[in-house]
This record gives sequence, structure tokens and C-alpha cells, in this order.
Amino acid sequence: MTAAPVRVRDVPVEVRAPVDLRPLAQAEVGAKSIGYLDAEVHVKNPGELRSGMYGRAAIVTAVHRDALVVSASSVQVSNEKHVVYVLRGDLVKRVEIQVGVDAGTWLEVTGGLASGDEVVTAGVDALSDGAQVRAQRNVDPYTGVASSGPDGSAPKQQ
Repeated sequence: MTAAPVRVRDVPVEVRAPVDLRPLAQAEVGAKSIGYLDAEVHVKNPGELRSGMYGRAAIVTAVHRDALVVSASSVQVSNEKHVVYVLRGDLVKRVEIQVGVDAGTWLEVTGGLASGDEVVTAGVDALSDGAQVRAQRNVDPYTGVASSGPDGSAPKQQ
């Protein structure tokens, strides 16, 4: 039995109770993958749960506080190696990284980057090591729309 938070729609309560998780189908999940599995969950009803309600459960196996993460779209995979482009002045450097948790839209970086490194998030397919770039910060890489800086100021261009 594992304790897991169970959130039920329309009920403003979080149930933390021993959960008996029984897979309804077999699935193989790689050591560094995140997988989803249909399961039957048995949890003691604290009184707020009613017949026909739907819930969602999460079983937390580890918490990585202060982990470095990057957008999955900024990572290239070549020969089973993960690489990103890091800004160094007006040039980019191709850097191999080691990844941990893969959450689909972002990846945990366990090696290769330091806190404060600026990773290129758009146009990475057109870059090569040592390419000269004009960085635009605080711009949505999907829409190109400028957003305010972290302090609420207008975006700065370099």
C-alpha cells in the first residue's frame, strides 16, 4: 500500500490515505520513462466521495527540489545523446546534457548545464556549434510574442 493524493472533481478536499493500486493491464515502462497505466484504486472514503464521481491519483516516488529543467523543444537527440545550445555572448555552444525525468514538455537536466546557463529555446534545428545569434529574451518561442521581463519590465533585446 502507498499513500497518494487523490483529487476528486467538485470536491474541495485532498484525500491522503493508503491506496491499493491494482493494474488492469500489464505495461512495461523504461527506467527513465513516465508511463500511464489504467488501474483500479481502492481508497477509504472520507465521506465526501459519492457514487459516479471521477478522480485522479498520483503516486509520488521522488521529489527533485531545485532541479534544472529545459523545454523538450530545446533539446536535440543524436546518437542517443541529448544536446542543447547555450548562449555564450553572441555565439552558441553545443552542449551535451544528461537527462533525468522526461515529463513530455520538459526534461530534467542532471548534468552538462549549470544554473544560470541560457539555453536557446527556438530555432535550434538551424543552429550549429559556434553560430552567431541575436538573442531575444522573454519571447514565446511558439508565437514570437514578447512578454514582460521577470520584474514586470518591458522585454530587453540583445
